[in-house]
Amino acid sequence: MSIADSKPIFGVTPDLATYGKIYGGRLPIGLVAGKEEMMSCIRSREPVFHGGTYSANPLSLAAGKAMLTHLSDNTDIFGLLEKSAEAFVSDINQFTERLSINAHMMGNASIFRLVFCSNAIKNRRERDQQELKAGVHNFFYQALHTTGGWIGTNRINFLSAAHEQTDLDEVYEAYKAYLSDFHQKAML
Repeated sequence: MSIADSKPIFGVTPDLATYGKIYGGRLPIGLVAGKEEMMSCIRSREPVFHGGTYSANPLSLAAGKAMLTHLSDNTDIFGLLEKSAEAFVSDINQFTERLSINAHMMGNASIFRLVFCSNAIKNRRERDQQELKAGVHNFFYQALHTTGGWIGTNRINFLSAAHEQTDLDEVYEAYKAYLSDFHQKAML
């Protein structure tokens, strides 16, 4: 099976889709993909302009081709990432539930986020309405950072094939320690 043969995750096949970063093997790149009727207008008699800063950049394209080849040749990566992420999210959620901590992990596959509320969240509006104030988040992630666990400013955890189980164990222990600490201080 190749990536091109894969089925849509949510049962949706877009007319047009954009992608970035991963396809460049961490080099700057953007990718536009779509159905033939959408893409055919780019190279037609009356083409729609398509260009950008890194259009046809040979280094980015070579890295992108290598990345796509690697992913096509190693499709098991996606299942392994999803399995690792599911275990991580489940372990954190069991921990917060067991200690009645006002937080839980949510996300999809290898992309997940700690949400500072115990209610299930359906969309961004609900998260903004129900989650604790940003000051608590900032303080929590600054504390987490002191252990060497760095989560970006968007607070999203991205799991990659480069992460080993020891990395996940270390981050898991840091999350547990600070969730417990914040809970004891009545911040969560």
